[in-house]
Amino acid sequence: MSLRTEAMSSSRFGRALTGERAREIALVVAVLVVLELMMFWHYFTGNVVPAPDDFIGSYNNEPLAWWRDGSLVNPVQWMPYSWGGFPAAISIQNGSWYLPIGIAAAITPYSIHAAAVLQALHVAFGALGVYVLGRRWGLARAGTMFGLVTYFFAASFFTNALHPDIVRGAAWAPWVLAVLSPTWAWKRWWGIPVAAVVIWQALAGSYPGVIVAGAYCGMAWVVTSQIVRRPRIKEFLLPLCVAGVGAVLLSAPKYLTAIGLRGTASPTGVDESIFDWRMIGTTIFPYDLVGLPNDPSMRAFFLPAACWAAMALVRWRDPLVRVCAGAGGVVLALGMPFMPWYGTLERLPGLDLSRFRMADFRVYLLLVVVVAGMAGISSALARARYEEGPNGRWAHPWGTAALAGMAALALAVAVRANYQVPRWVEPWTLLVASAAVVALLGGFGRARWHADRGDLRRWVAVLTVLGAVSGVFWAYAITASWRTERAPLETAVWGETSEQLIDDGAQLEVSSTQRPARAALDELPVSPLAVNWNSSFYDRQDAVGGYVNLKGQPAFEAALAALDNPATAERMAALYEAPGLAIAVGSDGELPSEEAVEACAEDHLCGEGLEVMPDGYEPGRLTYRVSSISDASALFNEAYYPGWSVEACDAGTDGCRTLDPRMGAAGLIQADLPAGDWIVTLQYATPHQAAAGVAFIAGTLLLGVAGSVVALAARRRRFARGQAEASDPQLGIDEPIKVL
Repeated sequence: MSLRTEAMSSSRFGRALTGERAREIALVVAVLVVLELMMFWHYFTGNVVPAPDDFIGSYNNEPLAWWRDGSLVNPVQWMPYSWGGFPAAISIQNGSWYLPIGIAAAITPYSIHAAAVLQALHVAFGALGVYVLGRRWGLARAGTMFGLVTYFFAASFFTNALHPDIVRGAAWAPWVLAVLSPTWAWKRWWGIPVAAVVIWQALAGSYPGVIVAGAYCGMAWVVTSQIVRRPRIKEFLLPLCVAGVGAVLLSAPKYLTAIGLRGTASPTGVDESIFDWRMIGTTIFPYDLVGLPNDPSMRAFFLPAACWAAMALVRWRDPLVRVCAGAGGVVLALGMPFMPWYGTLERLPGLDLSRFRMADFRVYLLLVVVVAGMAGISSALARARYEEGPNGRWAHPWGTAALAGMAALALAVAVRANYQVPRWVEPWTLLVASAAVVALLGGFGRARWHADRGDLRRWVAVLTVLGAVSGVFWAYAITASWRTERAPLETAVWGETSEQLIDDGAQLEVSSTQRPARAALDELPVSPLAVNWNSSFYDRQDAVGGYVNLKGQPAFEAALAALDNPATAERMAALYEAPGLAIAVGSDGELPSEEAVEACAEDHLCGEGLEVMPDGYEPGRLTYRVSSISDASALFNEAYYPGWSVEACDAGTDGCRTLDPRMGAAGLIQADLPAGDWIVTLQYATPHQAAAGVAFIAGTLLLGVAGSVVALAARRRRFARGQAEASDPQLGIDEPIKVL
């Protein structure tokens, strides 16, 4: 063959491959669009959002403020909007450093409507991740399409719709496993940087318990992959380690600062997961059975019935199935309460970070089942023709027994658990129908059913449709967790919709002299779950309370205790509601009276011989002109957290001295003021922020260098391959041809 002929043949092959890849991409996009519109159309129109409380709480209020008040290059440090203010870094579930929220906030104000749209897109993103994972492992397109559709309806996306960080964790999970695989594009220049970004963003956006589950599952996945596939260290473990180090460095601004403020211990330390044998029925049935334990959002193990049926097709000699078995075994061992050692495992790192460990590990358990199922389907497709057993016996009696046992178990659970007949007949019927299709795919029938590979793909398409029908039926059987009328909900909680509140906040002119008064309490005692005060993040009018994740923080607990105590509630409320001020307190540490607070706020007489005049304000920085005839201990009505500094500068000589702030009564800032005339400045700076910034820059440089090194190595390989091909005697070329 001449060089010209070979080049023309390669060109035609490239065009055909490009056209085939384009059709594949178009099909994937079309399926995702149909699924999104079928399930989340009203999210996009703004009529419907997930369940209330958590979804309209700090999960989606704080991100608006974080991305509005700061950015990646200048992260916001102090949130003044509730509970006397708090460090932005201390709330690790506030969407900080999570790029999809930043992109959404750059396109449109991050209202509850925008948050619902982004969550719907996360479901599609997770389903796409399963498809990419399967294709990277070389699975058939029909099998990976089955995985895409069935994972779209996984329980975590619907039962946990009110918990955006759990939904985000489920969406990133397949991408994480994809980049933890030896089949990832480690030889491409973008392989390491993309893998690092995937891990970084999964860390930035997921619930801490899901992160821990992913860490343990991921370690098992990597170890099993290395054992099964046996790639060379420089082709898998080495680039994976580089990507992992890069991801950790990129995550430093979020987690190094958070750990410095709140440590690594769980604020609750109590796992509330309970396993009941009737929960087996939630694998295909609705999960609202009366008497089931756990919060309703945490007790479902649903996957479309077709997915469970496809498990009968898995083959142990399939490398991906072995990897799934290793990772799934770790998930079961660590995350399921029915294991006899479950209680003792809290000693392992990270396992005390969640109240619902079973639900956190469920994310990866369901994913592993989906991946194993689509691997089994791909294995069946790889065998285009099947041989009948002797005398027409079925080729795989164990598969038949597994399918029959699965259907019987589902029926037994439905009957014994007292599911109403209309609730279990349809899902059980779908399971039986899926089992029948799997029987055909697995060669449990006569060979004539498998005339060619095209016939098998059509049966896989049928199984995929059955999976979609099963998922739709289940999701719409219980809509309370993921479908709530948006406008009536927001109006009932805040009096206006989040869009209207955002417009109000854009028009609000915040004083640059004194922190404005906080929104007054409606009633006492105050509830820390009062979502109505979270409107402050939208309209920028600070509130006393609000639903934010500050459990276990000393300042928050002290303020909450003061507001709950009838003896101090009125005085604490008056001090919290007042505009920014500093007021004298005695050696007994008692809160000042309501009259004293009023005099300080209106007449600036804040103690015997103490006059305090506001002189400057921006969030995290407050300045006062203080005149005192004697030394005084002053209480500032801002919450105390590590990172506050107080400086007093002489109004006449400009000489300055540093004062030591400490936590005073009710968790507020207290400092000792010297006698004389001073300009006192309170400044908040997040601890370890500089070190975290250096780590982020180092991670960026590391990934840039790694990508360049891989690109150079790939270029050298192409050059060497070109030289070898050009000097091949069969081409009739005596001298090598220069490869450009």
